[in-house]
Amino acid sequence: SATVIVTSIVHSPLNGDNVIRCTVVPAMPITMDDIGMVLRLEAMDDGAFSGSERVDLWCEHNFEVAFTAHVDESMTFAMPAGATRAITVGSCENTGAYAGTVSAYSARGPRRDGVLKPDIVATGGDVTSAVPGGWYRRMSGTSMASPHVAGAAALLLERHPDWTTAEVKDQLLTSATADGSTGILPNTSWGHGRLHVWRAVNGDIPLPTAPVLRSVRQDGED
Repeated sequence: SATVIVTSIVHSPLNGDNVIRCTVVPAMPITMDDIGMVLRLEAMDDGAFSGSERVDLWCEHNFEVAFTAHVDESMTFAMPAGATRAITVGSCENTGAYAGTVSAYSARGPRRDGVLKPDIVATGGDVTSAVPGGWYRRMSGTSMASPHVAGAAALLLERHPDWTTAEVKDQLLTSATADGSTGILPNTSWGHGRLHVWRAVNGDIPLPTAPVLRSVRQDGED
C-alpha cells in the first residue's frame, strides 16, 4: 500500500501555471513497479477547468505513466532539456530501413511556451559506444546523440577558445544541414537541422577527398 499526498498551486509565482502535485509515499520499501495508480481529472461546474485546456504531465521518477484519453502525442518535449540556453539534442537513426530519419523516441517540440525545441539532431540510433570493463556495445537514444554535439562543441572551443557558450551554440545551429528527411527547417522535430561537424568547425571549406581503398596482395593472399 501507499499514501498519496495531493497539493495544488493556483497561478504559480514561477510561471503562472495551475499545478497539481501528487506524491506517492510507499508504506514499505518497494519499487515503483509495485504501485498502480489512476489519476482522473474532471471538469468543474464553475468553469474553472473546462476540459479543453492542455494538461502537461511530468514525472520525477522514471517509471511508466500514460494518459488514457484525450492524448496529444504531437508535443512530447519535457524538462530538463528545455532550458533556454541548453543545446537540446534530438536523435536520428543510423542503420536499417529508417536510417537518416528522426528517431521515434526523440521528443518533439515545441516547448510548452512555444519556444522551438529541440535545437539540433545528431545520430543516436545503433551507435557503438564504450562501456565499463573495456567492452563496446551498440546502444540507441538521445544519450547517444548528445555526445556527438558535445564533441563538436569541444572542437569549436579548441578552435575558438575565447568564444562564449552562446557563440558555440549559434555556430552549431547555423551550420546544421537540411536534407530530404528533415523537411523545411527549422521545425519541431529536427530543430535547426542535422549536426554537421565539418561545417561547424571549418565553415564553407570543402570536405577533403576521401582516400580510395584498394586491396593489397601479399604472399598470395588478399
